[in-house]
Amino acid sequence: MKSLIIGLVICLAGLSAGGAYALYDLKRTSQEADFMLANGPWRVNPVMDLQQPRQRALIALVGLFALRESEVIYYNATVDSAGEPLS
Repeated sequence: MKSLIIGLVICLAGLSAGGAYALYDLKRTSQEADFMLANGPWRVNPVMDLQQPRQRALIALVGLFALRESEVIYYNATVDSAGEPLS
């Protein structure tokens, strides 16, 4: 019983660490992704072709239940024009 609990704790820790790293990596690479266009602090994904796994993951992260590109454009920013974090 003790080894089962230890195994579950290790699996849970691994899943948590993997998920946290995936979110970190997506947020880090979204700022320099080749499919994103920048205008000042704003970033936009003009074409949602959904062929790149990172693009699909980023859309799922920032636009749950995202609409098609013919219906909407999603702009996002994490800092203002002066480079300060948004609050």
